[in-house]
Amino acid sequence: MPEMPYLQQRILVRAAQRDDHAVTSKNADALMSLYAADLVDRGALTPSGLAVARGLLAGESVEAVSPLV
Repeated sequence: MPEMPYLQQRILVRAAQRDDHAVTSKNADALMSLYAADLVDRGALTPSGLAVARGLLAGESVEAVSPLV
């Protein structure tokens, strides 16, 4: 599986590190949507992964699901 683009990684990390899980860039949501749509199209990000990313950007509490469960 190809690696997640650096910009998308930084957006997710920044959102996850903040107490409110918010992203400071007003364009972050649009950027994330574009990158995520591209990754889903190429099969590099699953729809559930996209939901987790969107949840982080929306400031929701998101629990990771282990693929081994």
